[in-house]
Amino acid sequence: MKNPPYTKDALLRNIRKVVPSQVTGSYYRLVSPKRENEILSTQGSFAHGGRYNPISEFGALYLGESMEVCKVERDRQTKEFLLVEQVISKIKVSCPKVLDLTNSGTLKKLGIKKEGILRKEKDGGWDLTWEIARLAYQLGIEGILAPSITEAGNNLVIFDKYLESGEIKIVSKQQEV
Repeated sequence: MKNPPYTKDALLRNIRKVVPSQVTGSYYRLVSPKRENEILSTQGSFAHGGRYNPISEFGALYLGESMEVCKVERDRQTKEFLLVEQVISKIKVSCPKVLDLTNSGTLKKLGIKKEGILRKEKDGGWDLTWEIARLAYQLGIEGILAPSITEAGNNLVIFDKYLESGEIKIVSKQQEV
């Protein structure tokens, strides 16, 4: 299902109407063992982009609300025979200014539908999510809470310039397959 047509100006006006949410709690991230000392790094997302950060514009830290969300996201992107051991980290987060795209009221204020933010990149689905992220980033919003594209739960995406706040801390790490 397509989103209604939108313009950058209309989306900007609508984002300004949304009161950011406070997000606190534990989130998770999977990384390869060679990246174990870079768990909070956004270099990979800066270089390759993601659903909520256009390539080479700004980095973002992608977290899952549970270990299961992280594993389902990984499995979606990797062929089973390529799965290797990874490190899963539990990360304590406190972000007072998050755009909550899991909230139907927020989506309504933005004039978008949930299905539109779940579309795959190859289907043009990231054009909208990139625009939302660009505008949120420019407006000083720290991150985005959004449904996982797998629909297994939610992802918290924290923009790179807010990682230095000291409110994002690794609590634990363990090997995971």
